[in-house]
Amino acid sequence: MKKSLKRSSLTISNNQKPANCSAGFTLVEVILVVVIMAIIAGISTPFFAGATRGAKLKTAGRSISQAARYARFKAISSQQEMRLVINPDTMELIVGPVGKSNNQESDGKVDLDILDRLGYLDDGNEDITTVVKTEVRRVLPAGLSISNFENTSAKDDTVFGELMVVRFYPNGQSESFEMTLTEKDKARIAIENDPITSKVSVEIFY
Repeated sequence: MKKSLKRSSLTISNNQKPANCSAGFTLVEVILVVVIMAIIAGISTPFFAGATRGAKLKTAGRSISQAARYARFKAISSQQEMRLVINPDTMELIVGPVGKSNNQESDGKVDLDILDRLGYLDDGNEDITTVVKTEVRRVLPAGLSISNFENTSAKDDTVFGELMVVRFYPNGQSESFEMTLTEKDKARIAIENDPITSKVSVEIFY
């Protein structure tokens, strides 16, 4: 009996076939990999498209925020009024102090003649004697436009034509403003400030 069991055990062992280690990917596995890659691509494409689309708006928002911070800092440190000036036609922004001058000397200030040539003033403002000493100048990214601007606490003592002007005071406060920049694909960025702290907040809409 024992010999029979042993012989039978040996027979079973001899009949076993080695596993096939050279088997490749099955069609189901290949399809599964393709589906997973398609899902990943579908998720990542809108993300990168949105990031690219909002890049110019983010750059513009950052430029305006930095210009506002600089204007506030200089107003406090120099104890004089500073102004942030934005030209909606050329999309340029300038930060500097404002004063009165009767001469046309080249003293580092941008006088009316230069402002007019740059397109900052319209034809009805030739008699303005306000000058701006340019300390910061930035050009906002191409493809953007200013669809809304409101200075809710602007004074009426100075005419600026089409220019968008915000004053920053030596006590750290500023005029309150709201503005919206729009990109060609209708994405937009809303910018507003706190007149007490002059802090600028930015929000992007896609």
